[in-house]
Amino acid sequence: MSKRWLNLFFKTSGFLFRTKQKLVETNSFPRALPYALVVIVFEIGFAIVSIPLYLLVSPDKVQEMGFVFPVSGKEKGRDPFKIYKARRKISLSTGIGAGTFIGLKILLIFITSFFLLGGQALLAATQDWAFDTAGNYTYDSGKIEVTGGVSQLKNLSSSASGNTLNFGFDSDATNWTAVPGWINAPSKSNTASYQSTGGNPGGYVDVNLAGKKNNISAGYWSQAFITTVDNPSVATLDLDWSSISVSGSPTSFHLYAFIDTSSGNPVLGQEVWDSGNISSVLSWASISQIDISSKMPTNGTYYLKIAAHATCPAGADCNPVAGFDNTIVNWSGDVAPSYATDIPTIEPTASLQPASVTTWDSIVETATKNGGEIYYQLSDDDGSTW
Repeated sequence: MSKRWLNLFFKTSGFLFRTKQKLVETNSFPRALPYALVVIVFEIGFAIVSIPLYLLVSPDKVQEMGFVFPVSGKEKGRDPFKIYKARRKISLSTGIGAGTFIGLKILLIFITSFFLLGGQALLAATQDWAFDTAGNYTYDSGKIEVTGGVSQLKNLSSSASGNTLNFGFDSDATNWTAVPGWINAPSKSNTASYQSTGGNPGGYVDVNLAGKKNNISAGYWSQAFITTVDNPSVATLDLDWSSISVSGSPTSFHLYAFIDTSSGNPVLGQEVWDSGNISSVLSWASISQIDISSKMPTNGTYYLKIAAHATCPAGADCNPVAGFDNTIVNWSGDVAPSYATDIPTIEPTASLQPASVTTWDSIVETATKNGGEIYYQLSDDDGSTW
């Protein structure tokens, strides 16, 4: 009977040993979990079965002689008290030994399970690289900037600005083109001329409308200019204007300013400025900072046009004359962003020096890439190789 129990015990121990080997050799948690559960169940089973088994096996069956067991061998009439003492010694030594052994095994299982079930992640250290201090990093400041807690490519583009030319008409009408015949009345011809005096101050340009009764007359001056930015942040028009003469009492007499994308005649209703109806001679007036940014949505060539437009009454011809001086368009804005394309680098000035490393587990990126990409390299020799 004892041999059968011991045989079963040894076979079970062999199976448990092989299970532990498989547990140690397993690299993934899902595959290790069944082996760990088998080990735990069998160890608890041994704790339940082993102590009663040791207590029930008598000294006669163990057949040992010596310090723990009686020396009397198999003689009849042995002292019951000695037999009790022997059993007592066996029980105490077995219980204490088995309890200690089981406790150590439970501790070993706990430690093994702790790491298999993610203990390493709980003990893992984390290193954050924030960008609060620019001096903590080495980089090309011409291509990269560290500001506001972020590292980013530097915008290499600059702002741009421009304006129309010869706005004061101080010596001539260079850069301007006269188009007096926007609308000529039948058998009439308008004129557009440069005047060296009488401006505000100095010279100016005029539009002289040769009107005819019950007809429209119109003429203008034009200058092309080029912008190099889309939707300029600042785009304004300034001009001085005057009603030089108003003969024949025109039914309507207006001065206009246009910003067009073509060099042809302007279209009423598309103007950026209108003087309102003029019925008499008026001295010079100044108009400042007319916002024309909506007329310049993209970079390219535009045309500034300053015009006079009149309608004569039904009963008589008319001849109004308009004057323009100090007429200028100013614009400014940021050129489309431009960044370095040679993949510039940034790295910490001090290497990370952990006390010990078991594994490098992961890197977590916090970044706004706007369609670009950020690449990472690791070095274990202070950047000599990567």
